[in-house]
Amino acid sequence: MEEARELLSSVILAHVPVTAFNFRPKYIYIALMIRRVITAMYEPVTIDDRDYYGNKRLELCVLSGRLVSDG
Repeated sequence: MEEARELLSSVILAHVPVTAFNFRPKYIYIALMIRRVITAMYEPVTIDDRDYYGNKRLELCVLSGRLVSDG
């Protein structure tokens, strides 16, 4: 039982912190993911492809065609 708790707290969704085996943040995160999947199934317009190049914000720095160093 202890080993299962340890795996759930440290391996599955490792980026969501668990303190004193309080899994509430993980429950909320999983519920949010399930909600987004269900929403995407029934409302395809809400799907957002974050990896699409057109959705990226690009910052261009052009200073007379060369890199400028402070040092």
